[in-house]
Amino acid sequence: MRNHWEILRKMVLSTAAIRNVDRRAIEHFGMESLVLMENAASNCARWIVDRFPNRPTTVILCGSGNNGGDGVVLARHLGTLGWPCVCFVQGPLEKLSSDNLRNCQILLNGKCTSLRILDATSWHQAIPLIADAELIIDAMLGTGANGNPREPLASWIAAANQSPAAKVAIDIPTGIDADSGETGQPFFKTQHTLTFVARKPSMVLPDAAGKFGAIEVLPIGISATQIEELICEYGS
Repeated sequence: MRNHWEILRKMVLSTAAIRNVDRRAIEHFGMESLVLMENAASNCARWIVDRFPNRPTTVILCGSGNNGGDGVVLARHLGTLGWPCVCFVQGPLEKLSSDNLRNCQILLNGKCTSLRILDATSWHQAIPLIADAELIIDAMLGTGANGNPREPLASWIAAANQSPAAKVAIDIPTGIDADSGETGQPFFKTQHTLTFVARKPSMVLPDAAGKFGAIEVLPIGISATQIEELICEYGS
């Protein structure tokens, strides 16, 4: 019997195709978007725990969209393990995507002290902690973004790039176009990229290693039936 997941993780899918994966999972297979986010982040947490057993002091940088939501869920999973972690979210709350907001509310309802939602007047508070971190995780923009990151993300990226900390990007480093590989200024310079479902076109270009570091493709819990459909549609 074929290992459908091993076939899928070796494939290359565009940003549009990956969005279609999510849409199918939600509309045709009945999976909630929050479940997909939970699965993605929990698999990231497992990878991080295995890769960094000494539990370095960690900063997670989150944007206002669903990539930021992945980071918030990741912070929750690490927090349950007693991991020394601070999660900065580009606020305010009313500008967050619905799934990002719901996951922030889970932490806020639990009186989580590691979650800090910063706005235009307070985002500078993240800079000293970025400088002191031993591990910096990028969950700022994700695959849907292109061009130059704007503030406060630009300053957060610059501070992270100046730090000697280990760096991990969730789905794709902020500032890099997932399809073309074009880089904005600045872009997050990572040693590891944890991407979902399949590799993106930019990850198989000749200069990919210098932009993404080591790439790990992680599942989001879609069914074997859906994976089989994807293999049939996009080729094995």
